[in-house]
Amino acid sequence: MSGKGVALGRSLLAFSQLTVLLFSPDDVLFIDVPGVPGEIGCGGIRAVSLWCLAHSGSSESLVVRIAAIAILIAVASGFRPRWSCIPHYYVSFSLNTGLTVPNGGERVAQLVTMLLVPICLADGRTWQWKGVDAGASPAWRGASYAAHSFIRLQLAVIYGWAALAKFGSPGWREGTAFRAIANDPSFGLPTCCRTIFGAALASGWAVAVITWGVIALELLIAISMFGSRRTRMFGLVMVIVLHAGIITLMGLFSFGMIMIASVIIGALGRDESGHQHLAVRHRLGFQGGLHRASRTGSGRLRGRPS
Repeated sequence: MSGKGVALGRSLLAFSQLTVLLFSPDDVLFIDVPGVPGEIGCGGIRAVSLWCLAHSGSSESLVVRIAAIAILIAVASGFRPRWSCIPHYYVSFSLNTGLTVPNGGERVAQLVTMLLVPICLADGRTWQWKGVDAGASPAWRGASYAAHSFIRLQLAVIYGWAALAKFGSPGWREGTAFRAIANDPSFGLPTCCRTIFGAALASGWAVAVITWGVIALELLIAISMFGSRRTRMFGLVMVIVLHAGIITLMGLFSFGMIMIASVIIGALGRDESGHQHLAVRHRLGFQGGLHRASRTGSGRLRGRPS
């Protein structure tokens, strides 16, 4: 039972994963890292993942890539959420366990798509964009409500831990971490941005404001997940600001879009699966009460002596 907020977040999540497969070949996704084999690790539970069904660099690898792309396109389009939710989770699981060096977004995507399964299994619509399906049983509505709540809890834990863990680093405590990140040769600012932000990077107080501002944003986002719908919307705005900055300055596109999509689902989903259905039930009950009152009143009028 998903509304338009969940539909938007789910489609954006699939689109973010789609960009990874469309623009990153196997030799980028499965790279040689010191101490980490370049081949896909297929031990334990990873043996059932999609890329472990094929040999790296073979025609089988192309087939599973095309299959994953087709699934993500179907999810992004919003077609048959009940049918596509489990395949979507399988692709997310395969990406998270298969990539040699996942950026963290894949793990969040796996978690969110797993929790979307009970929500989407209750959704019998052909397209997820057409209103709200109110035909599910109370048990499915309760499962959807619980899944939305747990998504919010997980997002609060993710952003809360990201903020608190930074206090263990001297650079973050002292307010100098942004300068170190900006000058990192691998993940730092591109040359054009270093020129633009040159004055800020040279200013100790500006670097401190940006560094501590990131921690403050993450803490506020975590807290907002426990608030009202308006509070959660404020948290969503902060997520967009935070990750838009990371995408622009550091180029972590798929990670940022996955996090924005996940917070869209968490910020909007619970009200749509719980409160909207309560409103529908209240409206139907009110109409039923009017109908019964009308029938009772008519009966009294018919039974009154002339």
